[in-house]
Amino acid sequence: MGIKPLIRHMVDEKNALVWKVVFWLNGMLLLYLTLSPAIYHRPTFSNIDKVYHFIGFGAFAFFLALAFPRIKPLLVIGIATLLGIAVEIAQHFIPYRGASYGDLLADVLGAVTAVGVIVFLRR
Repeated sequence: MGIKPLIRHMVDEKNALVWKVVFWLNGMLLLYLTLSPAIYHRPTFSNIDKVYHFIGFGAFAFFLALAFPRIKPLLVIGIATLLGIAVEIAQHFIPYRGASYGDLLADVLGAVTAVGVIVFLRR
């Protein structure tokens, strides 16, 4: 199977049920990782958490768009942004965590990038 048929198969609405399961599992993992008390790790570079936020919310938006193929791209970005805002507010109250506009920006950029990839793949 070539790459184009594989991509068409991946974004086909017939696979939405599979993507719904992946989306909900990803969402639970994202919430666990963002809302559990921080575990100290030796950062490979400063602001590595921004990379984690970008990847986490990018995956969330990507799977959301695949799980619900009729949802508008801007709504996917809006949902991911609202979740990012909620996570940052919640992190303010979690020990060893803190709210950050930089993290929120990384969340939004990850979602926008993922939605861009989905829009591109669907064309």
